[in-house]
Amino acid sequence: MMKKANYASVATVCLAACTLVTCWTGPDGIALIAGRLLDSSTMVIVEDSIVLVNGTFVKASGHRSITPLPAAAEKIDMKGKYIVPLPRAIDEKELDSPANTMEKMVEQATIRRQLIVGVPLDSTEWERHIIALIRAQRTQIIPQLWKLAAGAQLDTAKRNLKILVSENIGIVVAPGPHAEAELALLAQCGMDTKQLIQAYLRIANLNAGSDANLAVVSANPLDDWRNMFKIERSMVGGKWQVAK
Repeated sequence: MMKKANYASVATVCLAACTLVTCWTGPDGIALIAGRLLDSSTMVIVEDSIVLVNGTFVKASGHRSITPLPAAAEKIDMKGKYIVPLPRAIDEKELDSPANTMEKMVEQATIRRQLIVGVPLDSTEWERHIIALIRAQRTQIIPQLWKLAAGAQLDTAKRNLKILVSENIGIVVAPGPHAEAELALLAQCGMDTKQLIQAYLRIANLNAGSDANLAVVSANPLDDWRNMFKIERSMVGGKWQVAK
């Protein structure tokens, strides 16, 4: 009787651990089935989806009718849950110092920087050829409004962001502890829910071949962008992360 009780205890512990990390993966990877997948490229929720993870990458994703489900895959039911891609960190070595003046913004746009940090704090007067240059080169702006204290500088930054948003310039929110605060400030600059989600997920997707980085949330992000941060569990590099 004592041995049976011990085995039962061990089984209970193992079962609990499996809710936090990947304890076993089928030979054909992990299949998240029946979930609602947020397609970050089209801003559409794919109902009854399958996301197939093999190793550290996504092997396939999409509606059940067009996505193969290997028989030997470890199947996890995601019914009623939303599956959202997680953005990868931005390598700060790729970035210049913040463009907090119009002169610095012009300088970085002229040398064709793909990502520019900051927005001008000294002016809101944009010459048309600068906007045209930024748009033509598909340069994206990482505003970092969260770094600015309330006052004149933040107000100027918001006015500049409103101009850039109205001109369809790409805005990027870097992942990290300040992402949610940054998105809240960008909402004050006229960005709607879809634009805010795109800003956060601009470099994230769950297409075949992408890194298997995702979050499982209980509410639709398209109803409220804050739902992206109400994470029940997450996967990074194909492995479930330990709950904190």
